Amino acid sequence: QEAVTLRDLLCHRTGMIRNDLLWVENRIGRRRILRQMAEAQAYAPLRKRFLYNNVQYMAAGMAICRAARRPWPVLLHERILEPLGMHATSTSMAGFRAAAETSLGYDWRPEEETWVELPKRDLAKIAPAGAINSDVLDMSRWIRFLLGAGEIDGQRLVDAQAIEEMWTPQIAMSPQTSYGLGWIIGQWEGRRLVQHGGNVDGFSAMVAMLPDQDLGFVLL
Repeated sequence: QEAVTLRDLLCHRTGMIRNDLLWVENRIGRRRILRQMAEAQAYAPLRKRFLYNNVQYMAAGMAICRAARRPWPVLLHERILEPLGMHATSTSMAGFRAAAETSLGYDWRPEEETWVELPKRDLAKIAPAGAINSDVLDMSRWIRFLLGAGEIDGQRLVDAQAIEEMWTPQIAMSPQTSYGLGWIIGQWEGRRLVQHGGNVDGFSAMVAMLPDQDLGFVLL
């Protein structure tokens, strides 16, 4: 049987469905989550279908940290956050609570026609898949870095070819869109569009770029 690669994990083509119940309550460790996922039955053959799966990004994060011999939060701060000056960005509930300004999450209840505040979910166990807390100013520096092909303020952090590889289609999502390495690739009015959204209990985010026009935005 052919082994799953890091590229397979990063473009959601392992054939495994989400299995979010493994991590959503934050009760079991990453190794057990990974073991349970490995024992699950695949929904589709390897590399034949796009199926979004957060556990795959947790697994990729674990592999990267093992190779670098650094915990994920430390590695992220050393390689990305500190060089970019993203000082308001954190990766933990403690960091979120310690921030000078934090948003509250809400859910719309149509039956009562009212908004209900939701508690912030702790994503520590699945951290590489979505535990980053940030603000629009920090995120704008990240977008500048991406649009700069891995360079910002004259400092190169990532090879330009690696950035372009992230934005190269790896598997089809629909006739109009493909998935790269962590990015959805498509077109908007004939221009190349690179974007991704995400949401969890009361919070939503969207990042989108027109790389060839040097234009991007973040919506939180």
